[in-house]
Amino acid sequence: MPARTHRSTVIATEWLSPDVVQLTLSPPGEAYDFQPGQWAPFHLPIGPRPPLIRPYSFAEPPRDDGALVFALDRVEGGAGSDYLCERAPEDPLTLADPLGNFTLPEPLPAELLLVARFTGIVPIRCMLRALAKLPERPRTRLVYGMPNARELVYHAEMLALAAIADWFEYHPTLLAPDASWDGPVGDELAIVAGLPATPGETHPMICGRRAFTHELRAHFMDRGFERRAVKLENYD
Repeated sequence: MPARTHRSTVIATEWLSPDVVQLTLSPPGEAYDFQPGQWAPFHLPIGPRPPLIRPYSFAEPPRDDGALVFALDRVEGGAGSDYLCERAPEDPLTLADPLGNFTLPEPLPAELLLVARFTGIVPIRCMLRALAKLPERPRTRLVYGMPNARELVYHAEMLALAAIADWFEYHPTLLAPDASWDGPVGDELAIVAGLPATPGETHPMICGRRAFTHELRAHFMDRGFERRAVKLENYD
């Protein structure tokens, strides 16, 4: 059965960093329901056999106004990201029904340990915004790594949330030294290894490239977690 597609238009674009753009789209003309952490297949009118289909994660949970928000990095030589990064307000876009199982567990666990690298922060930011609206939330820790300070998107937002939310801890790190950065430097695993995590109580969720997510899953398995208890989302 062909995927159901929806027509939308660009409302706004915002560059979050030199390589990451956020797109806000108009509500599709029909109901479009998704869960925080999911992604949408974009059907782009480019390539030798259009449409070129590319998946992008929601950056915000469902909004009252029905608008959809995505964020993506511009990949060198990437036809899909090049096309989307060049869109302007009122440009049309087509997307299919949302997909993906990288969503908050039900019921919510006692603790969430979220780990993101690069634009792996996008679906996790969507989840955190959804959690912030709930009357009760699990104890939540976020470890987030980027190569340099200017690419650390949503950093100010995460700092602000950690400052006011007693249920949330934020642990950013850079993968290499940066003159403008006075925080931790090193890979995410070094920080994760120092955080409490109890099998059956803590729910790890990791998003990034496959080599990164698999290394983190192996770490948690070494700590006594079952393989299926560590939720991954790979974007390569």
